[in-house]
Amino acid sequence: MLLTDRRDAARAGSSGQLPSWSCAVLVGVGLLGAAFLVPRLAYRAGPGDALLLPLAVIGTALLLRSPDSPVRPTIRAAAPFLWLIMVGSLIGLSDVGLVDWAIDPLAKEIYVLAIFAGGWHLVWSKRDHLETILSLQLVALALMAYYGIKYGHHKLPTVAPHPNMTGSFSAIMSVAVLMASRRRVTMILAVALGLAGVFGSQSFGAAAALAVGIVGFAVRSFRRTRPDLRPLFVAAVPLTLAVAAMGATVAFEAVKVDRGDEILDETSEGRFQIWSDALAAWQDRPQGLGPGGLRARGEARDEAHNDLLGFAVERSLIGLTGLVGFWVILWRSGNAGLGTHTVMFAVLVGGLTHETVHYRHIWVAIAVILVADGTADGSRRG
Repeated sequence: MLLTDRRDAARAGSSGQLPSWSCAVLVGVGLLGAAFLVPRLAYRAGPGDALLLPLAVIGTALLLRSPDSPVRPTIRAAAPFLWLIMVGSLIGLSDVGLVDWAIDPLAKEIYVLAIFAGGWHLVWSKRDHLETILSLQLVALALMAYYGIKYGHHKLPTVAPHPNMTGSFSAIMSVAVLMASRRRVTMILAVALGLAGVFGSQSFGAAAALAVGIVGFAVRSFRRTRPDLRPLFVAAVPLTLAVAAMGATVAFEAVKVDRGDEILDETSEGRFQIWSDALAAWQDRPQGLGPGGLRARGEARDEAHNDLLGFAVERSLIGLTGLVGFWVILWRSGNAGLGTHTVMFAVLVGGLTHETVHYRHIWVAIAVILVADGTADGSRRG
């Protein structure tokens, strides 16, 4: 009997379930981290955190009690890479300790991880109501589009801390809804609201991310098109791209006003200068500057404006390896399909010109599309 129990426990561990001791360690570390970091999160919290924070806590608590959740095997596989990120962060801080300016980025990263894991589990547990969840995302997209158009084109702070975040939210959430929904009306609204938000924010990275999403949707549509209609589909692509390019040009000229050239200069020359400063700092201190150290130590006037470069400079190659490894685990997750890959690639493209890995909405979008892909795959198998 005892041998049978041990075999059952071994099978449970090999199936991706977290063992009880691991859950206890995670809960203990989480409680200590919460006591230390939540006050900092509260200081930096926005209106959306009033909803996201309790959902993250509830979702994570339910996840620990749900052995059949698809989130568990992914977190189990990603755990070594998450530890690499933490180790790289601490090595970068070895000369100054856990200083005030390093707590903010650490708090954000732990927070978004809880949002991702807890949110993924909650959406999975309510997967039969996925279209309702996507409708709520449309409401959020509409709010962002409104504030983006009202304030964003002057590069003033919007409902988000920065218009780049407004643009990223509009692009990534739009792509997630577009790839997750099965309703045409929802898809059309997602694209329209995404375009409106990106247009208002004038974020070039967000525009590129939204373009990636539309290309991914076109690829999926092509696969589902009847073979006899595929030549017409291919012929329509150049015309669509030409119309989109003309529309984007007209829209940019319409809102450029007296700051358009300045915005373009900031986006090109400013980014190149920051990237040069970041690379120079990396050469001087290859062990990393610590989270938030690029700006706090005076090596550059702003963050790295590139996710991969930012991790390399502040967390060394150890932290960068952790980030890339975590991304690969998500990409190869059993729930991931074309929708997940499209959203993740859009995030990567958006992260080329701005640091977005700590944005909350990105991890909500990835959680939703993972559930949508898993549900669609299950229905195809059925």
